[in-house]
Amino acid sequence: MTSYLHVAPQYWPVIGGVQNYCTLLSEALTARGSSITVYSSQLSSRDKWQNDLPASQNISGVKVKRFSALRRGPVTWRLYHWCEKRYASRPKAVYELGLMLAVGPVSTRLPYAIVAHRHETSLVHLFGVYSAFVGEAFIAARVGRLPVVITPFIHTTSPIGLNMSWKRRILKMADHVVAMTPSEKTYLEREIGLRPQQVSVVSPGLRPTDYPTIEQSEARRRLGLPNEAFVALFIGRKELYKGIGTLFQAYRELQKNHKTQCRLILIGPDVDLASSVQEGEDEGIVDLGKVDHATKLLALNACDCLVLPSTSESFGIVILEAWAVAKPVVVTRLPSTQDIVTDNEDGLLFEMGDTVQLGEALYRLAADPTMAMDMGQNGQRRFFACYSSSVVAERVQRIYDSLAKTA
Repeated sequence: MTSYLHVAPQYWPVIGGVQNYCTLLSEALTARGSSITVYSSQLSSRDKWQNDLPASQNISGVKVKRFSALRRGPVTWRLYHWCEKRYASRPKAVYELGLMLAVGPVSTRLPYAIVAHRHETSLVHLFGVYSAFVGEAFIAARVGRLPVVITPFIHTTSPIGLNMSWKRRILKMADHVVAMTPSEKTYLEREIGLRPQQVSVVSPGLRPTDYPTIEQSEARRRLGLPNEAFVALFIGRKELYKGIGTLFQAYRELQKNHKTQCRLILIGPDVDLASSVQEGEDEGIVDLGKVDHATKLLALNACDCLVLPSTSESFGIVILEAWAVAKPVVVTRLPSTQDIVTDNEDGLLFEMGDTVQLGEALYRLAADPTMAMDMGQNGQRRFFACYSSSVVAERVQRIYDSLAKTA
């Protein structure tokens, strides 16, 4: 049995794009007969550095080994701000190192474990290219002379942190880089200087069995939503770059123009609606906050469409979640989302920050339920054909096999 090592700063049960991608891929490859070990940190939150997750687990056949991370304190934050200030005026490697260590997570045991167990693995796959954890793992893999694959998770419209030379350097030195969209591949080749044959496109996937369909009326009953209302759903962290302000403005316009009831469901952490919307029954906004998968599944089945008004996305996994239960999507026109959504076929695209276009797109779906249903079914067909976890695992396995032949 071939053994592979996956390295991610955090792993399930921590939720997030990187974590979900790594978890589903690890489990899908295990189901195909590979032996997957995951090295991660014991941190359950990216904001609070508390080593509160188990050091060792077996999750769905995946061996998970978590390493304790150094804690952040006043000295760490002083180092971060000192380096950040100086790096802004004089981008030098020493300041990059300080920022990397301060942002973390940092584990003193991770590099040793990779080198010590190098003979037990055929390849190292790194997830994310923004943390010291991944930087440590890359150096250790190179010391251990192991092939390295990286899935960087780049927001091409706002490539956070890629101005730092060490991140660009490890991408160039990787044996293979996995881009999630064709536009990301183009960016990596044009802006980072990667060779075309060094980059493959493998989009994230979902496990279809995790997204069963539920009768819409039953889902609405369980969430306390009226059957006759048009319901839009937002899933994500309530941050400015997610376009939450644009969504609120467009939703108010929809309420004014549409004759029937409207509801806007919000799912996600970091709730601070006070500055963006005046809460109240007349607004029709239902904020569920951070929820479990079962509740999110109810919301997906209860809604008429999913809205993703972000100003930056590396992919947008919530698009696939909506398609999995045959719901249309309304999405900002970004390089990444244009690679996924076909306008007027499986969803509607609108220009970034354009509240009028977003409002009109929502109104079109509200006014024409048949069109909305057709788009959702088109999206579901595309999901099963291109984005199921088994399809993704097969594509990644081909990359692993090709590297094993040349190693």
